[in-house]
Amino acid sequence: MPYPTVLRENTWATTSGWGNGYVRLPETHPYYGADYNDIPVEVHGGLTFGEHLSKCPIFNSGFWVGFDTMHNIETRTSWPKERVQAETENLRIQLEALAKPEPIERIVPTQFYSVLPPGTKIESTDVYCLPLERWLRPVEVFLATKEQ
Repeated sequence: MPYPTVLRENTWATTSGWGNGYVRLPETHPYYGADYNDIPVEVHGGLTFGEHLSKCPIFNSGFWVGFDTMHNIETRTSWPKERVQAETENLRIQLEALAKPEPIERIVPTQFYSVLPPGTKIESTDVYCLPLERWLRPVEVFLATKEQ
């Protein structure tokens, strides 16, 4: 289910863009409760809000992050409601992507068998935890050491 979003019109500042966009993070999100400056997203003007709200008539209880369109160059023409809505959706997608785990690089041991000369005995299993390109170098060093 997508993260909840809120659009808030700048009724108090009519010389700025239409409004601000916010996204609520679930408690399981890795950036839940973090300083908004530490959240690695790209959104118009950067994040300018990050607070845990519990008794607010506009927002449901939770941790919300957002951006605004109240910079000197914004107008209601350059930042209408539709553009704020699209940028809020962009923010939501980025935040949801940050919550997905990074793929883990898996090594298939058969990748290594043809690299070793027949009869070579590996005394440490540590090298099996490295990606192939990093694994080859320790084997070369290991073989050179064994031959001396």
